[in-house]
This record gives sequence, structure tokens and C-alpha cells, in this order.
Amino acid sequence: MKTRRHRIWLCGLLALGSLDLPRLEGASQGAEQPTAPRAEASRDLSAEALWPTDFAQKPKAERRALADHIARSPADRWQAWDQAAPDLRQDPDPQVRLAWVRGTERIERVSGPDDPRLETLVADWIETLQAEWDPEVEQALVTRLAHSAHPRAQVWVGGQWRRGEPRLARALAAAVRPGPTHQALIRATLRAWAQEPAPMAAEVLVALLPHYGAVLADASAQDVQAQEAWPLVLALHHPDVRLRQAGAKALQEWIDRLVEREDAARLDQHFSAMERAGVDARILRFEEARVAFYPLADGQRALRAAQALGQIDVGSGANADQRAEQARRWRFRSQYLEGLAQLALRAPSAARQAFASGLQSNRAALRALAHVEASPGDDPAPRDARTELSEVLQERILLLVGWNLSVALEGRLDAPTESGQDPGLGVAPHLAAQSLEHFVEAHRLHLEVQVLHAGLTGQTLSGWDGLFDHAISPYRLVLHGRAFAQGLAVDDQLALEQWLGRGLATVSPRELPGLLPWPTEPIDRYAPEADGSRRARLLEIYWARLDHLTERLDRLQERIAARQRSPLGQVPEADLEAYSQFSLQHRMALRALERLDGRSGPEQWVEVRVAGGHGLRLARGLRTAGRLQEARTLIARYQRDLEKEGIGSTWYYLGQEQLARADIELGANYSDDGQPQEAERALLRGVERLQGIVDRLQEVGASETSIQPYRDQLASAWVSLAVNANVRLAQPERALEYYEKAYALKQDEFMRVLLACYRARSGRVVEARALLASVTPTPPLYYNLACTYALLGEPDTALHWLRLELAPGRMEPVALARQKEWARNDPDLVSLRGRPEFESLLQP
Repeated sequence: MKTRRHRIWLCGLLALGSLDLPRLEGASQGAEQPTAPRAEASRDLSAEALWPTDFAQKPKAERRALADHIARSPADRWQAWDQAAPDLRQDPDPQVRLAWVRGTERIERVSGPDDPRLETLVADWIETLQAEWDPEVEQALVTRLAHSAHPRAQVWVGGQWRRGEPRLARALAAAVRPGPTHQALIRATLRAWAQEPAPMAAEVLVALLPHYGAVLADASAQDVQAQEAWPLVLALHHPDVRLRQAGAKALQEWIDRLVEREDAARLDQHFSAMERAGVDARILRFEEARVAFYPLADGQRALRAAQALGQIDVGSGANADQRAEQARRWRFRSQYLEGLAQLALRAPSAARQAFASGLQSNRAALRALAHVEASPGDDPAPRDARTELSEVLQERILLLVGWNLSVALEGRLDAPTESGQDPGLGVAPHLAAQSLEHFVEAHRLHLEVQVLHAGLTGQTLSGWDGLFDHAISPYRLVLHGRAFAQGLAVDDQLALEQWLGRGLATVSPRELPGLLPWPTEPIDRYAPEADGSRRARLLEIYWARLDHLTERLDRLQERIAARQRSPLGQVPEADLEAYSQFSLQHRMALRALERLDGRSGPEQWVEVRVAGGHGLRLARGLRTAGRLQEARTLIARYQRDLEKEGIGSTWYYLGQEQLARADIELGANYSDDGQPQEAERALLRGVERLQGIVDRLQEVGASETSIQPYRDQLASAWVSLAVNANVRLAQPERALEYYEKAYALKQDEFMRVLLACYRARSGRVVEARALLASVTPTPPLYYNLACTYALLGEPDTALHWLRLELAPGRMEPVALARQKEWARNDPDLVSLRGRPEFESLLQP
């Protein structure tokens, strides 16, 4: 299916096509009209394809219009562009020079790798950059050089990284585009750093090292064992904390790339090679265990890695306190991962024993931190101690959840439940009661972590999604929808996930919309407002928010007063706006505290606790398992709960986003169920909500950084609409319209492959092949690669990728059957129908 199951974080805009000259020729004219210079320029260039010889003498507005026009359509006007380029490069107006840079970008994109123009173009970029003074033009040139695959550009960029002016080297490193075209350059640069005594600028290394994970993932195990691993090993052991963090990012990227390929043999080779190269064995055993859980779904391997992790000595090299802290952290990971591995192997008693051992060790760690208070106002302990306490509390939450899952699994094995039945029926009453107490404790601890976080960062908003998204959460490692060999089946996982969600909903209503709490007597016995300890934590969160706002206001007042005392006596408008904003928030926080007044009604929790997305996650799992109607019922209940009490005006954006995600999940459900019209309606509702969020954020002047995640989701929704229109509705023109809206918002390897598919479908073969050459094939791309090559008339290549997509073990039986059915009806694969291998691949 041509959809993506995880959130895609992307950037860039769809390149504009050539300007519509006939439409411009009919535009209104006149010196006072802002469009007149552009129209005049369009007529001149379209009639003669020549550049005006008196360009430098024209007014600035007309020069800008001419520059903008020629930059938009140079590909079919080489003669005019050759005449224009020197004028544009040397113009005193930065906007004209910027138009030149943008025009060269289009020329590079349409030129072949051997085009002699590119050699001259790169030389012009370098020469212009070295004399450029405008920051915007400089950044555009840096981006072009950092993105270029031309050998001359890469040699120059590599030289700047190693020996260039530090500011320029940092800018080039920050702008480099990861991908196969730059791997050789990054590899050579970092290997030179690891081998040469002269150090490179730390900022350059910090920017380049995270990309090195892809280099390692693409290298052979023998290369990793030898020189290739040295940059990573050196970074991980570097005295500069920034380089250690960059090395950790590289290591994670290396793991993620190997995981995407789902190649167990290659993973084994790489783990062994990295250990021989000097990477910390504890890190490797920990990562090996995580990979064994997902994507390998190998419980025995996960168990071996977890147990091996617990046997590795912390070693020397740190003081006694640091060694004790490291030993505690690794001991927790070993015990917790061993418990999860026993769960995956359907051994609940052994799992409960591992989690109980972890809880006992955790209790000792908490006793050692008893002097640290959650509220910073009452706590003289240093920031590091509060951070450590937060980590230990989060570890305890995970252990409590794991213990509860072992109880649920034991009950399920003793009294299996059918799909749709209450999954907690088989749990013994005393264990069910103990589980609820554990859920209450987990919620209280989560509130305490929230207080600590508020004191450390000033952020007071939180919810259960942090648990779902944790790197070693049970949801990521065990409840991921892939059956374990001789272990948990998908139905087992869905039952445990539902049991866990309902337990959390029992102790924290309104935080888990869509999920029904367990029936208890009285019904609100475990509600947080009935618990004095949790009410106290709620009050501390409110006070932490007020304290943070008060501190911000005090700092702003001091800055405004200092400005007023200055000779000019002028206060920046931004400071006045910030003071007004924080004053309003401060008054709202104060009123919220007054409303509490020692009591805590249900509505007060909504202001600091975010409604979680567990219900949608469960609905997606039910859909994947083929339980479509059950999933739709859950989605309807999720949206109803959100509308009823889950989103106040304070959290408008979060609430609308969750409603949009529900619409998109509902659309996928209807599409899988063969109801494309209903799917399109649901998806369009999601698009409307997300576009509303983007529009509202733009109206209030929000930063691009805060808007981009919503644009990413919006692009994913447009992709889903395009796929539904192409395959289910059989309307390729509508599909293309939807997809172009998505591509205008997002571009990455997944989007480029899908764009190649659309280009191939419309007969634009050269463009399709150029796009395919820019990607590294990974499992999420297999299906779309098959479609694209089928449209390009390469059936053998298409069948190769389809064979990988449908390989045994990659999907659960229900999902595999649905994917085969999709491929059977996909118009992009029509050229493969009737071929024996194609028909064999699609056999049930």
C-alpha cells in the first residue's frame, strides 16, 4: 500500500514550472502597475530570446522583474540566460543576485552530469560566495554548493570542511544534504579527521557525524571492522560532549538504517564488527536487544542480549558515584528488557519475576534520592540530581507497566478471550486489584515527573503519550503488531494493549479518550480527584507553571526598565508584546490556581494533562488485524470523548490535531474496507482540520518550526487521498492533483519515489529515472519501486522489488493478504498481470 506508517519529518518546496508566457503577455500594463515590468520582460524575452543590453541601467524594480522571470524559465532559453547571468551575478541589488542563484539551481537540475555548463556554474558559485556580503544570498550559495553532486563542488566543500574559514565551514556542514550522493564526501572527510592530528572545527564534526550512520550502514562488515568505524569510535569517546552526542546520533542512524532493511544476517555481522572496532559492548547488547524485539520479533535473541547486558562490568574510568549510577542504569535496562523478552516468549511468571527484581532495585535507587524534592522551589539539590530522580521515576513507571502486562498475559493464557471481549476477564481478582494499585502509582509517579520537568524546563503540559513513545516502551518493543516466533501472536498483543489502555483509563479518565475504564465500585474509586497524593501533585504542577511565568515576567520587566533608562529610552516592540503575552498567561495561571482552591474537579486535569493517542494506536492495530468495524467503533468513541471534554480552548491545536489524526485513520479504515468514497470524505475532513491549524498559526505569527509538523501531517493526508483516488476510485487525474499538493509540502526519499511513480505514469521517463537515482532502497520503498519500474516497462526489476515487499515474515498474515489484494487491483502493476511469477507472488 502506498502509504507511510510513521510520521515523516521533511522540508522543501515543489519546484515551480516555467512561467506561463501567454498569460503574462495579456497582463495589464502601465508604469504604475507592479506587474508591468514583469509583463514587459516576458514579451521581450519570448519574442527575441535575448537579454537587454541596458539591463544595468534599468530601475531596480524592473531589474528584479527581469531577473525573476529569467530565473524561472532558463532551461529553454539558454541564449538569453548566458547573456543574463553575468549581469545578475554582478548586480548591486541582493534580490537580483538571489534570482541568479535560483536560476542556476534549475539549470543544475535539468543538466546531465557531464554537461560542461556545470563546471563553469560551480566555479561561479565559489567565486561569487567568496565576495558575497548579503546573508540571504550567501546562504543560498552555501546551500547550492553543499547540495551539489558535481565533483568540483564536492572537492571544494570537503576542503572547506577540513581547512577552510571556520564560519563558512560550519555553514557548509550544516547545509549538507544526506544521501548517497554525499556519502563518499562525508566518509573521506571524517576518516581524514580520525587519521590526521590536526583537529577540525567541532561544529563541522557535530553537523557531519550524524550522517555517518548511513555510511556505516551501507558499508560491508569488513570495512566497519577496519578504518570505517574509527570516526564513530573516536566521537563516542571524545572529551567534547557535543561530539559524543553527535556520535550517539550516528550510532542510532546506523542502527535505524540496518533495521529498515530487516536483514538479520547483516545486523549480526555489523554488531560483531562494531564490537571488534571498539564500540562499548553495553551499548551494542542494548541495541541488539531492541533490534531483536523489533523488527526481528525474536524473543530468544532479545532474552540472550538482555541477560548478556546484565553480565557486563561497568569498568573503570569514572569516579565511584558515576560508576554506581552507570551500574544502576544498565542493571535496570537488563532487568526490564529481560522481563519484556519473557513476555514476548509468553512466559508471564518469568517476566513478573524479572520486573519484580527491577522494582526492588529501583526502590533502593529512590531511597538514595530521597533528599531530592520534585518542586524546585523547596529543593536545594542540584539540577543533575533532579534529572536523575526524573529518570529513576520513569524507569519505575515502565517496570510497573511491565509487571501489569505479565499479570494480563497470565490471565489470558489461563482463560483466552475472543476478539472483542474484555481482555481482563481471566485475571485473578487479587492480581487485578494489585494491578490497579500499580496503575495508580504509575500515574502518581508520572505527575511527579511532570513537576520535575516543569521545574527544569518551565513546561507543564504532559500526558501518557510520553510512555507510548519511549524508546524502550512496551508499545515499541512488544506490542508492535508483529508476531514473535513461538511467542506472542498479534491477537495476544492487541488484547494486552487493550487491557493496558483500559487500566490506565481507569486511573486517569479523560487522558485516554476512546478507551472504556474497568468496571469498579464505586465507579470513581480510582479517579485522580479522589486521591489526595495526586491532587497535591496537580497543585504543584499549577504552581510550577505560575512560578515559571512569574520568573519570565520579572526578567522582561528588568529588560524593559533597562531599555527605558538608556539614552534613547526606546523599548523594542517585541519585548512589549512578550510582556503582554506572559502577563495574560500569568493571569490565567493565577485564576486556574484560584479555581482549584484546595479542591480538584475533573476539568482541572484537562489544563495540564494532554489527552493521549492510545485509542488511535489501538484502532490502527485492529485495522491491521482485519477487525475493521471494531476499529471504527473505537475511532468514533475517541472523537466523541475528545469533543466532549478532551480539548479545551487552551489546547486547541493539540485537540484539532488529534481529531484530524482520527479522521485520517478512519479514512485508511474505509479504504481497506473497499469504501473509497467514505475514505475520501474522512480524509478530506482531516485535511480541513490540519489546514485550519496551519492557517490559524500563520495568522498569529507562529514560527515556521512550530508550523512544520502540521504541514508534514497535511502532506501525508494528501498522499493518502492520492493513493485512494488512484487505486480505489480509479481516478488518476484526481490522484495527481492530490499528490502534487503533498509534494509541495514534503520531499524525502519516500516522496521522491512516489513522485517518480507519478512521472512514469504520465510518460515523463527521464524525470522518473532521475528521481529513482537519488534514493537508497529500503523496505518502506519496495512497493512503490515495484510500481514505478512496472510503469517504466521494466517488469523484471518491478518483480524484484515486489518479491522483497511480499517476502515471508515481513508482515502479519492479515496485512500480507491485504497487500496482495491491493497489488492485484493496482493499476500501476497492470503490465505484470499474467506473468507466472506475479501470479505466484499474489497467491493466498
